[in-house]
Amino acid sequence: ATTKPAEAHTLVVPFGEQRDAWLPRYETPHGTMRIGMLLEDLDAFAAHVAIAFSDALNPRRPLTVVTAAVSHIHALAPSPRPSECDVVLSGGVVHTGRSSMDVAVSVKALLNGGGGGGGGG
Repeated sequence: ATTKPAEAHTLVVPFGEQRDAWLPRYETPHGTMRIGMLLEDLDAFAAHVAIAFSDALNPRRPLTVVTAAVSHIHALAPSPRPSECDVVLSGGVVHTGRSSMDVAVSVKALLNGGGGGGGGG
């Protein structure tokens, strides 16, 4: 069982504000999202959440974080073009075992102009 309340973590990928820094990595020549890059970032973000949770429990022990499985991914809307939105990653630890933990991560596209867009789980 979880031994402390899970903290929520959030990361904004500011495609709109810092277009030149982010778009070459995330946008294909056709203007669509490189989903593989987003999946890499989801994995790294989940590892960050897991390490942030674990460090407080024993900061002297070196940590190794491995993604053993991804249980499911739900696309609730079509992927917007990166140039049309910022992407918000949020997540937290939802369950811990003796040597494992479950981290839930969600993705939300914030369309430039303030409206919310597609999301995933």
